[in-house]
Amino acid sequence: MWSPDGNKIAFGSDRDGDWEIYIMNADGTNVRQLTDNSDGDAGAAWSPDGRKIAFQSDRDGNFEIYVMNADGSNVRQLTNDSGRDFTPAWSPDGSRIAFQSDRDGDDEIYVMNADGSNLTQLTNDSGRDFTPAWSPDGSRIVFVSDRDGGFEIYVMNADGPDVTRLTNIPNADWMAAWSPDSSRIAFVSDRDGDFEIHMMNADGSNVIQLTDNPDTDWFPAWSPDGSRIAFASGRDGDFDIYAMNVESEIDVEDASNADGGKVTQLTDHFGYDLYPAWSPDGSRIAFISYRDRNIGLYVVNSDGSNITQLTHNLDLPNSPMWSPDGSKIAFMSDRDGDFEIYVVNADGSNVIQLTDNPDTDWSPAWSPDGSKIAFMSDRDGDDRIYEIYVMNADGSNVTRLTNNSDQDSFPAWSPDGNKVAFTSDRDGYDEIYVMNADGSDDIQLTDYSKEGWLFATSPLWSPNGSKIAFISYQDGDLDNDGDLDNTEIYVMNADGSNITRLTNNSDTVVSTAWSPDGKRIAFVSNRDGGFEIYVMDADGTNVVQITDNSDTVVGPTWSPEGKRIAFASDRDGDLEIYVMDVD
Repeated sequence: MWSPDGNKIAFGSDRDGDWEIYIMNADGTNVRQLTDNSDGDAGAAWSPDGRKIAFQSDRDGNFEIYVMNADGSNVRQLTNDSGRDFTPAWSPDGSRIAFQSDRDGDDEIYVMNADGSNLTQLTNDSGRDFTPAWSPDGSRIVFVSDRDGGFEIYVMNADGPDVTRLTNIPNADWMAAWSPDSSRIAFVSDRDGDFEIHMMNADGSNVIQLTDNPDTDWFPAWSPDGSRIAFASGRDGDFDIYAMNVESEIDVEDASNADGGKVTQLTDHFGYDLYPAWSPDGSRIAFISYRDRNIGLYVVNSDGSNITQLTHNLDLPNSPMWSPDGSKIAFMSDRDGDFEIYVVNADGSNVIQLTDNPDTDWSPAWSPDGSKIAFMSDRDGDDRIYEIYVMNADGSNVTRLTNNSDQDSFPAWSPDGNKVAFTSDRDGYDEIYVMNADGSDDIQLTDYSKEGWLFATSPLWSPNGSKIAFISYQDGDLDNDGDLDNTEIYVMNADGSNITRLTNNSDTVVSTAWSPDGKRIAFVSNRDGGFEIYVMDADGTNVVQITDNSDTVVGPTWSPEGKRIAFASDRDGDLEIYVMDVD
């Protein structure tokens, strides 16, 4: 985020192990860390006068809103409640801060004075209200809500009354952005089948489609003078940054004018360029790029010249697992000749090898408090005879939890950290077991003799600990290679009762992942030919395919806030880590 005078950029990074707020000059020099604690600081927002930065932090146990001087001094906590407070947004005069909070059960919009006093709840309904943005004249706040079913754009007076729904279609409208003169709102909508940039008057009238192509156009950002909109588009095969002139009237039936006047492609590089942000003087655009298998912050002149990389991050190998606080990713890699467990910051920096032995260590699983990692290894037995181990998150104190002559694999922590579910063939068939976190009191939960399957594997606890999802083969056949086809997803109570089948296709399911709120399950399936990632509701309904590529996709894992999924894919030649938005 640019400072109001355009001289500095504030950003978040976990380069030192957890998310902190940093600041640097606009040319990338003089990087300084402003916050320093063991938890996550993010969402930096400059005050209009450039003297303060508001941000969100979970340093005291849950996310609250804080403010500090622009040099990092005088950090003060503005909110203090048991809910999560996010996305601080300063009023144009700097006197108030709007934010979203779930303190009353669902996300609502609140506003408070810049010192944290005079807290006022502005919205109150059964849906989710989020991403508040002040109009530049300070009189209104636009936000996105699903209160009426789908994601729509609403506006209200800055003190809360007169909530007005601006969009009303059975599709998603989001990413609302005010024009500098407060007269218009740009937004993203998939009302015509794919995400395009639209524009409307501030009262919701005169909706105009600015872009028109079969690929995704999103992240609209107005230039300071209101004459252009920068955006990200996938129209040329991968996402690049574009800018277009903004006309008051656009005839989308006229192909020569279907893209909001003159469109200029500003970046052209293999990889994703996203999140454009104009400098206050309109001469430059900052953006995030995933080019060259790295994630970095870049800046480009508004005419597309002089692209400069401001920050550098490292690439990631495969099989990711987010830490509970979202600051790190554990993965396995054979980069040194055999599979070991590694951990890396979520931005790709600071790769650390945690295990080091000549055998195979894999399937890392974080404990809910992030202090330990369970994994499977054949280090102490015959080749490919796996046991369950646990170690501290820094790789120290490796402890063996299971000890028998058969396969114990795929450990999964219960949400309270007291138990570990796993797969074992100690009784002749792969079944689901559970044990205490210290390896004691193992109990068999599934039994092939009762259910009729040939195996049950890959257990995964629901976030509230009441259920365990798993993969099983029951009524398929052997394929030409002698492997089982038609594996399906099942769910059962945590004590092994009430086993229910969720999927029913002639396909192979290879991995599952609960969403953090327990409402959805992501999984990998080859039901349409290649292995792709799907998401379904926790009862097996509403299955949606979210990747579409002809190459291998493995290991989906949700980010802690439930908005992203990390996965491994060999779409570019070898297995690399990708991150995608879910909705």
